[in-house]
Amino acid sequence: MTISASRSPTQSSAGSNTDKTGAGGAAGIEIVGFPQTLYTRTFGDPDVLFVPLLEAAREAHKVLDRLAGHGEERANAVTLSGMQLASSLLRDNSFSLVAVGLSHENTYTVDLDAGTLHMLTRLYAVVTRRTSFFKVEIAGKIAGGPFVVRNPVQGTVIMQVEEERFRQPNFFLIDPGAGMPTGTDGAGTFRADRREARARER
Repeated sequence: MTISASRSPTQSSAGSNTDKTGAGGAAGIEIVGFPQTLYTRTFGDPDVLFVPLLEAAREAHKVLDRLAGHGEERANAVTLSGMQLASSLLRDNSFSLVAVGLSHENTYTVDLDAGTLHMLTRLYAVVTRRTSFFKVEIAGKIAGGPFVVRNPVQGTVIMQVEEERFRQPNFFLIDPGAGMPTGTDGAGTFRADRREARARER
């Protein structure tokens, strides 16, 4: 799998680099059943990695289905398709293998047997000159359908997001007020548009 330049961190209309501090660039990808974690130091931001990883996982899941359809035992088919996914990721030299169990800024888990993709990431919002950091879980079926956004601490569902929304450029950071929750206060989830916040600061 090669990360498309079109999904790399972009520049704002003013020409300056978009602030990516909120989500960070590092990530670990765990493939259930694979003995090591795939690590990237630069392309772990969900705006960059989520969609390409989902597409790569779909190809691996097709391999699983073909193997199982040809009589391969399910466990072996899962192992072989996981190896295929790992190999496709490692074709991009921004990925390397590290030990399982290390902590990462962004964590992706691909379960080919269950057919699911899970992500744990950190987002942030800027409201009236205050920056709020918080974690969210996003999980859904590799085959397609809406993804569920949850509070990882309470386990409560915040919202559901259709896959097409993730394909919008900088969905997670540029315009969270258009769809993604951008923080929680004592009363619950609130949303804020960073562009409106910046306009107020001017």
